[in-house]
Amino acid sequence: GDTHPYAWPVEGTPSSVDGFTLDAARDACAALLTPGSSTLLIAGDITPDEAKALVDRTLGGWSGSAARAAGESGWTAAKRDSLLVAVVDRPGATQTMIGFRAPGVKYADGSRVDRELLNTLLGGSFTSRLNQNLREDKGYTYGARAGFNRWRAAGFYYLAANVKTEVTRESIEEMFGELRRIGGEKPLTAEERQQAVSGLLLGLPADWEKMEEVASQFVEIPLYDRPADWFEKFPEKIRDVSAEDAAETAKKYANPDDYLIVIAGDRTVLEPALKTLNLPIRVYDAQGNPQK
Repeated sequence: GDTHPYAWPVEGTPSSVDGFTLDAARDACAALLTPGSSTLLIAGDITPDEAKALVDRTLGGWSGSAARAAGESGWTAAKRDSLLVAVVDRPGATQTMIGFRAPGVKYADGSRVDRELLNTLLGGSFTSRLNQNLREDKGYTYGARAGFNRWRAAGFYYLAANVKTEVTRESIEEMFGELRRIGGEKPLTAEERQQAVSGLLLGLPADWEKMEEVASQFVEIPLYDRPADWFEKFPEKIRDVSAEDAAETAKKYANPDDYLIVIAGDRTVLEPALKTLNLPIRVYDAQGNPQK
C-alpha cells in the first residue's frame, strides 16, 4: 500500500525530496526527538553514577512527551491470488538483480532463533544451500544470500542474487528449487543443523569486540522490548533448536506463491525468457511507477 510508513524508502523519492522544506524538517525533529521516546545507552569505562551525573548535567533540562511510534498499527501484508513477477526496467544493465520477498514476522516474534538457524542454512552464510548452488555449482553469481528483515510491526523474508543476464530465468528456477527442497524434498539434516549452530555460536564474540558494537547490541533491549537477559540466554536458545524445529520453520517459507519476485534489469533482453515462466508480470520504472 501507499499510506503506511513501511511503503516508502527511508531516503525518500525524487518527488518527496523536491517538496521537502526546512519547516517540515524542524517539525519532524520536534515530533520525533523527545525524551519520552528515547533511550540513552552508554558503553565504556564509566560507572553508573558517573553516567547519571553526566546525563543530568547535559540533558537534565530536556522535557517532552513520547512521540507515537510510526508503523505500530494499521499494517497488513498485501494479498495476492498468485505469485507475481515485478520487473524494474533498467535499459543497458549488464546484470540482473533478483529479489524474492515473502511476508515475515516482526522483531519481537518468539520464533526468531528458529528462523535464524533456518536462514543460516538456506542463504545466510557462505556455505548455505543457496550460495553453494548459484555461486559454487552453477557460477551464475558472485554471491547469493537470504535473510529476515524485522521491524517493530512487521517484517519480510528475502532471497537475493545479482546474476548474469543470460541466466536470469535459470537462476529464478534454482531459487524456486531451493525453496522446494528445504521445504520438504530435501529436508534439513542433523549435520546441517550442527553446522549452523556452531557457526552462529562461534560468530557471537565478534559482535562484542568494540564499545560501539556493545552499545548497538543493547539497543535491541529497549527498542524491541527484549528481556534484559536476552543476550545471556541467546546461546542456549540456539542450542535448543533441533533439526526438526528448523525443518518445520522451513515449511512456512517454502511456498513459492507467498513470494513477490522483483527483477531489476534490461526489460527488452529479459522479457522473452521471463514470459516462459508463465507468471503474471508487471513492469515498473526505477521509482516504482507502473509502466505499460
